[in-house]
Amino acid sequence: MVRNLLAVPFFGILLLLSVATPVRSAPQAQSPPPASPSRKVTLDFKDAQLEEVVKTISELTGKNFVYDKGLKGDITIVSPQSVTVEEAYELFLTILSVKGYTVIPSGK
Repeated sequence: MVRNLLAVPFFGILLLLSVATPVRSAPQAQSPPPASPSRKVTLDFKDAQLEEVVKTISELTGKNFVYDKGLKGDITIVSPQSVTVEEAYELFLTILSVKGYTVIPSGK
């Protein structure tokens, strides 16, 4: 009987310790590091939403883009030859300009 009485407080302390253990958030999925500006890429988009292209360019360049939900438009890019990431970014800026949009650099 004494044995059972000791088990109850021990179980209570063990339960208290398990509850008091700090909860850690699950590791966040990290996007791959940006490509080197001189790395060659091929851009092939057929009737792609502008939002998809922004996401692709962001992943390639490591640049953050903030845009309104009003960003709309379909574009087609055919790139038979590889271009550098820097050239892809310049092409992206041209596409935005043609669609009536622009990039305004801010911050780092």
